Parts: sequence; structure tokens; C-alpha cells
Amino acid sequence: MATLERIRRRSGLLLVIIGLAMLAFILTDLLSSGNSLFRGDANVVAKIDGEAIEITEFNKMIDKTTENYISQSQDRALANVSRTQLVNAAWDNLLRLRLMKAQYDKLGFEVTGKELLERVRNNPNIQNAPAFQDQVVGGFSEAMFSQYLNNIKDNRSNDAQAAQYWNDWVNFEDATRDQAISSKYELAVRKGLYVPSKFAEITYGRDNKNVTASIVGLEFSTVKDEEVEVSESDKKAYYAKNKENYKTEATRDILYVNFVIEPSEADKAQLSKEIEAFLEPQIVFNNATGQNDTLDSFSSTDNDSAFAAQRSELPIFDAFYKQGELPPSIDSIMFAQEVGYIHGPFSVGNYFQLSKLVEKTILPDSVRASHILVSFAGATRAGENVTRSPQEAQALADSIFEVVSATPSKFNELASSMNDDALASTKNGDLDWFNDKMMDKAFSDYCFQNSVGDMKVVFSQFGFHVIRIDGQKGSNKAVKVYNISLELVPSEETLDGIYDQASSFANNVGDLDNFVALADSLSYIARPVNGLTALSDDISGIGSNREVVRWAFNEETQMGGLQLFNNNNNSYIVATLAGAQEEGFTSMENLDATITLAVKNEKKAEILVKRINSKLNGDINALASDLGVAVTNSTINLAGSTLNSFGNEPKAIGAISALNANEISKPIVGTRGVYVALVTAVMPNPSLDNYSTQIIGMENKIRPRVTTNLFLSLKNDANIEDKRAKFF
Repeated sequence: MATLERIRRRSGLLLVIIGLAMLAFILTDLLSSGNSLFRGDANVVAKIDGEAIEITEFNKMIDKTTENYISQSQDRALANVSRTQLVNAAWDNLLRLRLMKAQYDKLGFEVTGKELLERVRNNPNIQNAPAFQDQVVGGFSEAMFSQYLNNIKDNRSNDAQAAQYWNDWVNFEDATRDQAISSKYELAVRKGLYVPSKFAEITYGRDNKNVTASIVGLEFSTVKDEEVEVSESDKKAYYAKNKENYKTEATRDILYVNFVIEPSEADKAQLSKEIEAFLEPQIVFNNATGQNDTLDSFSSTDNDSAFAAQRSELPIFDAFYKQGELPPSIDSIMFAQEVGYIHGPFSVGNYFQLSKLVEKTILPDSVRASHILVSFAGATRAGENVTRSPQEAQALADSIFEVVSATPSKFNELASSMNDDALASTKNGDLDWFNDKMMDKAFSDYCFQNSVGDMKVVFSQFGFHVIRIDGQKGSNKAVKVYNISLELVPSEETLDGIYDQASSFANNVGDLDNFVALADSLSYIARPVNGLTALSDDISGIGSNREVVRWAFNEETQMGGLQLFNNNNNSYIVATLAGAQEEGFTSMENLDATITLAVKNEKKAEILVKRINSKLNGDINALASDLGVAVTNSTINLAGSTLNSFGNEPKAIGAISALNANEISKPIVGTRGVYVALVTAVMPNPSLDNYSTQIIGMENKIRPRVTTNLFLSLKNDANIEDKRAKFF
């Protein structure tokens, strides 16, 4: 009590201390991370030619990009695209929008409202949309088009579907406008590109000039590495001379050990014990009666479906399977056993399973059926004129079913007049003969598991089907199997054990130099990953993990810094920063092998030039004999870059093409070796009276590149500060 009283008396002081501590913590975080209260760029995700892009604006672009992706792909769960891909697509869209708009504004390009309306009207998708077709005279109806737009516009505030349609329409208009102005601009640029006749003449002559030469070559590999010495000063001189060739963006190198989270043998034994318990009656206490009740086992239950469904962690499928359709582990077993047989427990992937044979039957090979499809807006293959909701579609299908059940003779009539399957409607709904793989599963299951003459309403991705089974042929044995499946997951003890391993390793590493040695001593694998960029998404051996990349690029992460990550609950990662290259030029240390090889080749070239000059006396055959190599005869054209017998040697080809007939060259240092050539014949540059055909051909080659290269050119010329890595 005395202690509590002391706390009460000093509560004001405590609040002040806590407040000051929190303020210090917040200010430290803001100032150390660059998000200063006195700086205006805390929420800036990029700057384009000095103009800031706020994160809120970029997030809106991501949302719009995501909406467009879903609209085009129907992948509403985003199962086939990553967050990083959407962010990158949004970035490209934003860059294109900003850079191209600046050009449009500068040059006065625009799309008027009248022009936009004409483009929209003349779009083939609009012209041919069933919703806009005049049912009396045929063809596109301006009135129906206007009525549709007015309807969704007027109802967008009180109808969710109308709001979605209106949003889709606005996006369509925006896309049409963007395409129109982009086409205008690209056309103007294409029209501005031309090939001067003199350039066409020179190019034609160059590409069609042939030189025949006898060549002697010594490749760098003919000089042993021991014959050349590469000093540090040599490498520094080469690096200084060629530094511009080694520009690079900022990169990071990491080392990591991956501690995979997976169930232990104890977890497997425990799960096997749990699922085996379903094979025996279970005694449970009944709170209502105050007595023990005995529950049926999987083998004794009289309701297999309910028993399995209540206990299985995977859905129960009430379907028949022909031989070859069950998993290989139980297929032949189930067809050889009697009803009531239970197989297991056994493992299937990440699950332990019990499988019970509950029914045997005979299924046809093929079925003939007719249907009346009642589709709804959003269903697969639904026409644009289909606007009914799923609830409305079901109600209509149920009404049709009541009619044909009471009066079966009306089926053909309704199948022709009320069928959203356009092809089937021309044949009274007849779908002809089909096997069990040709239709939607729900549709197929009903047709193959019921009898000729049966009718029912069945739902599928296409809508609601009123089905009538018209015929069945052939017979196959089939079985129905119910599975109880329990997922094998790591227990708390296992998770704690794996975390303890990762944590212990991280605590004992000490420094970067000890990372690999400690991993080896504990039989862990230390994996290097080099060249991560600020926006890298995929890490070799781990997969997508932006958290690790952001940490590696955090300005507070020091060389040799260590961090333990939870990798999406799949593993624990202990990573260390092993290398950092800032934007600018790749350091000479990181290029050591490349530079050493280049300097060696330069020195080998000097040796080979001296060797050739000591033997060179104007006779190419004598030179070859003295050097102990063969003469290679080759026809050379500047349009190519490959030298016979020697590979890619553009520099040598250029030098040889410039020689006159009967002229022997001095040693030519190429990419792979040193060469001497004697030109034996020169076919003079051909000429034409008119180069209009060549001009057209060259223009036709370069103008299509405008579409892909124009934006890239603007992007390269712009001053872009990309700070996305801080946010994503």
C-alpha cells in the first residue's frame, strides 16, 4: 500500500518523464531517418524534373493500376501478380503520364470533347456491343448508347453496380483520350523522322562493299599469363581511362542463413495420433446431462459425409471417381475394396489423411443433355446485354424449372426463346453428346450421376442451368470416397526451437568475418546474394522479400550489420550486410578480375604486335610460316562483325575494310587477338541513280521504333529521383 501511495504522489512527475522520453524517441526517429519535421520531403516518393510526387498521389495510381489489372484479367484475388509488379506498373504509368503530358502541353497537343466522343462512338467494341444495337433496323443505336450512359450516370450514387459501370466507363474514356493524344504525338514525331539521300547513299555503299583478304591472326591466348605482369598502377591507369564504362546504380550484397520452418518428427507423430483417434469411438463429457457420451468412429458412423466434414480441414467432395481419377496412392486400393473400407492414416503433401470408400456405382461414358442457361452480369462469357444480378438469374431459373417440371413439353420452346446460350438456343437447348471432361464440373457431375429424364437447376461459372438429361451411353465403375484431412503444421514447441536456433546463431556471429565460419561449423549454409538494387523484389533461395532489401538499403544499416527476419512465417532469416556499392561508378576493387583480364590482354597485345612486326616483311604467307599459323582467306562486309575463324572482331573488320587492293596492314589489335591482313580484291562501292527505295526502307525501319523508344528517350533525359524503395 505504501508503494502504491508513493506512485500516486509522484504520478505527475512520472507523466512528465514519460512524455519527455516519448518526445525524445519520436524526435530521434524523425531526425535519424531523414523524415525531419523541418523537411518537406518526408512523404515524397519521387521527383520528376524537380516536381515532387507525394505518396498519396502515387498510392492512387497504384489503386488505379490495380483496378485496370483486375478489369482486364479478372484476377480479383491478385493471385497471378505481386505487389511489386503492381507498384512498378504504376510507376511506369505515372512517369509516362507526367513526361508525356509535359510534351503535349509544350507543343499544344490536345483532344477536344467532340473528338473524344467521335473516337468513343467509332470504337469497334462500342459499335458492336449488343446493348447498343437497334433491334428494329439493326446496327448501332445512338439513342440506346446515350440512354445507357445516362442511366448509369444517374444511378451511380444509389446503385453499386451502376457505380462500378460508371467507373469502368470513365476509365475507358480516359484510356481512349490517352491513346488519342499519344497517337497524335507519335505520328508527329514519326513524320519528323527522315533519311537524307546522301546518308542512304553512304549506307547502301557501305553495306554492299565487299573486301577479300588473306588474314594472319594471333589470339591473346597464345601468350601465357606468366609472360605478363599486371601491377596495381597498371590497373589504376586502366580504371581511370575506362571509368565511364562502369557506371552503376546503388547495390547491396548480403550473406544469409535460412532457418526453414517445418514440422518436426514429433509433430508428425502427434498428428498421426490425432487422426488415428477417429478410427475408434470417442468418449466425451456431456455438460448438459453430466454424463459421458460415446461418439461414433469413422468406421461405425451412419453419416459419413457429416462425420468427415466436421473433422476435415479440407472440403469434402460428394463426387464419384472413375479409375485413374483418384490420387495414385489410393486409386487401385479403393477399386479393389468393399464399401466401408478405410485407408490410412497416410501423408498427402502437407496433410495426414484417412480415406473411406462410401459408395460404388456405374457411370456412363457419355451423356446427351439439353439446357436453358440463365446468365447474369459478371458471369463467364456473359454477353454485354446481360444486366441481371445473380439473385435475379436464380429466381428466373427457378421459375423456368417450375414450368418445365409441370409441363415437360414446354422445355424445347423455352430453351429456344429464353436461353442465354446462343448456340444451344438454335437447337432447342441440345448440347449433343459429351464426356465428363467437356463441361463445367458441377454441370457434368449432375448429368453423369443422375438418370435419363431427370431435370434440375445447377449453378456454374456461366450462370444457372436448367438441365434435362436426354441420354446416356456406356458404363464405368466409379467410387465415392470421403477424406478426413488434417494439415501438418509446426507446433509451438517446434516454432520456438527453430527461432531459438536462428536467434542463437545471430547472437554468436560476432562480426562479418565469422559469419561463414560459424555457419559451416553448425552445418548451416551461408548463402551470398550480390547486386541487390533498392527495388529488388526476389532474393535467390528465399523468394520475394522486400523487408530484407529495405533493411540492406537503410542508411542506418552498417557494413557487417546483422538482422533476424521472419520470412512470411516460412522461415527465419539471419542476414548480414556484406557489401555496398553506392550509385556512381563500380569500385575498382569490385572490378578487379575484369580489369586484370583487360590489362593482361593489353600487355599480351603489345607482345604480339612486337612479335608480328619482327617477322613482317610484306609477304603474308611468309609471315604466317614464320609465326607458325595458317593464312585465313575471308570475304568481309561492314554489315557483319564476325571474322572467319576468329569470331566477333568488329574493330578488325572496320580496319581491313578501309584498306586498298594489294595493301597489307600493320598489326591490328582486336577484341580477341592481333591481326595482319592483305587485301586481295576490293569490289568498289556500288551506286544507284536513285535511292528512294533505300530511303523508304530505312525510314520504315526507324519509324516503328518511335512507339517503344520515344518514352524511353524522354525518361533518360528527365531528372528523376526515385525514392520508392523507402515506401515499398
